[in-house]
Amino acid sequence: MATQKYFKRNYIEPLKIITPEVYLQKDEELFGTQTNNIAALMNSHIRAADNISELLPLSSTDNFQNITTVSGIAPFFINQLGYGDFSPTKFQVEILSKLNKNISDFDTSADFKTYLSGTLLPSIQLGSTTLHTDTGSVFDSTLSGTHEYLLRNMDWMFLLNASAPEDGSYAPSSYVLDTIVNETYMGRSINLVDGVKGFQEYIWKNWNAFSGTGGGALLPNSYYSSTGEWTSGTQQLDKLKTLVGAIYSPEYSDSTDTYVLQSFKDYIDAGLLIEDIEAGGPFTKLLKAMSFSIADRNAEVNKLDALLDIEKCPEEYLPYLADIIGWKLIGPDVSKWRKQLRNAVTIYKAKGTKKALQAAVDSVYKNDVVQGYSTIQELWESYIPNLLYYLLLTDTGTLFTKTTLSESHFDTWTREEALDTYGVSDYSDNDSDTNVRFVVDHILHRTVAEYPEQFYYGGEQ
Repeated sequence: MATQKYFKRNYIEPLKIITPEVYLQKDEELFGTQTNNIAALMNSHIRAADNISELLPLSSTDNFQNITTVSGIAPFFINQLGYGDFSPTKFQVEILSKLNKNISDFDTSADFKTYLSGTLLPSIQLGSTTLHTDTGSVFDSTLSGTHEYLLRNMDWMFLLNASAPEDGSYAPSSYVLDTIVNETYMGRSINLVDGVKGFQEYIWKNWNAFSGTGGGALLPNSYYSSTGEWTSGTQQLDKLKTLVGAIYSPEYSDSTDTYVLQSFKDYIDAGLLIEDIEAGGPFTKLLKAMSFSIADRNAEVNKLDALLDIEKCPEEYLPYLADIIGWKLIGPDVSKWRKQLRNAVTIYKAKGTKKALQAAVDSVYKNDVVQGYSTIQELWESYIPNLLYYLLLTDTGTLFTKTTLSESHFDTWTREEALDTYGVSDYSDNDSDTNVRFVVDHILHRTVAEYPEQFYYGGEQ
């Protein structure tokens, strides 16, 4: 994965390698060249990010001071930075629970949709100046704090929860509503690519309203909506979403693709957009369509590697991953499931100690929420019988072990030897393990008798 060169967006390149050169040459000779549509779309997203304050009613917060600039909004387009993922568990724990609601409260998706459209989404609209009071200050007592909390926990689902632009007709909040109902209610996570697709639909359906910010520059050529001059219906929007899926692919096999990251960096650092020319003929377009399909099949194969990766394993398979190491996942928070799996080996190694107990508690709750070290007293004497047992079996010569294949434990540890030499009156004629345990009991009994001041009985010394 670290040396991978081909991803879904550019999987046409290995296909070109195995394609006779004459076909590619003829395609270019007959139909000329054009800007690579992947590059054209990426450039349009960079321009949109550079004009984000004109497209969405954003405001800066303490930790998102530059969000109204291209460098501030860029992280929401970059998979590797962890923005955009919105799981059902996160929605439940960070949003619904604070409002005393539970997804299970809604018997049908229609009931859930009614709550979202009539109550929740109107109270957390992007750009609202009464955001904190509309939510009862359950997220934060200030407007800026509430804005930041929702931005951090809902990502694109908050960024797109806005009304239509002044001269536009499409409100992206409708996309948020449908996406949360269709994905979250059904137990599926919303990924960064879903957010960017919603942003793409918002621009596509309102591009005339953004003429002051470059209008057509926010869309690649030949992808305009039905109000433009080249197309009708929503076929072009579907094409754009397919390209978005290739660029911002959430697949495990595309997780190391830094195309978006590097594209934004080049623009922020030097004002550079992507220049990428390709043949404009039908054969090249056919190869690209085939490459997307082949990349999808390749992603399915690569996903098998993710099943054993704690960070990449799909949520629904985490319980099976835990079962492999004998761990039973605790609680509903998927992010804590992954933390439990990361800590499992450490907990196993320190089992029975305060350290292990604290690690186990921290895996379920936030660190230091429950303090174990200060309230728990370890009873080291509970280990002593086991240590003595192990010592007798491993470090007493042949007393409790065989010396040859023909001998047995009872040849060296006889009833007479036990009683006369060591004063151990208990003895088993048929179970060597019981004899070792009798000796452990004898040692403990003598120790208590000779050093009673070192032991406690019923809370008294």
